[in-house]
Formats: sequence, C-alpha cells, structure tokens
Amino acid sequence: MGLSLKWSLRTDRAQDCRTQGAKLAALRRGRMPHFAAVTIEPRPYMLNLLCGGSGDIDCVYHLDLPALGEAIDSVLRSKRDKKSRNTVDTFDRLIDQRRLRDYDELVRYTLTLS
Repeated sequence: MGLSLKWSLRTDRAQDCRTQGAKLAALRRGRMPHFAAVTIEPRPYMLNLLCGGSGDIDCVYHLDLPALGEAIDSVLRSKRDKKSRNTVDTFDRLIDQRRLRDYDELVRYTLTLS
C-alpha cells in the first residue's frame, strides 16, 4: 500500500499525488499496490482534481468526511444556483463512485492487513 498525505491542496500539489502514483506504478515489481491520498481538504472542486478518475490514485481518504458532508448539506444543498448544484453533484459523484472515502475505512483496511 502506498499513501500520499496532503492536508490541504493547491492545484500544483494535487499533481504531486498523481506523479507519485505513476512513479510507484512504474517502479513496482508484481501487482500494483493500493495507492491512495489522505487529506482534510474541504473544497469539493479540489477533491475532484485529486480523485476525479485519473487512474493514478485509487481513491482519496478524507480525515473527516462526515463533517464535510454535513457542511455541504447545510451550506450548498438548499441553494438554487448552478455553481452550488454542480459542487453538490461533484461531491455526490465522488462518494457514489467510491473515489472519496472516509479515513475510518482506511484504518479498518490496514487492520485487516496486519
């Protein structure tokens, strides 16, 4: 398993995670290990840059995904403008496709490996 830790994201640092994943894939021997990023990034747009399906990263584990979901629900779901709707749709898609997961899932996964 490989992890890239990025507490917050800038567009230039999101690319670092993808580069690390591609390098891990190129240098591996045998099966490709699970490669993910861990973050506490609050902006769905930036999360989409990281886990939107480039293939270099299996998924992104968010340190407080329930709180992020609650914040999006309370701030954006009631708004009617197109930008808010797109943000909510992006967040929901990342969750539904399991590209964005809760950190507790990573903890459970690593416990099963040991």
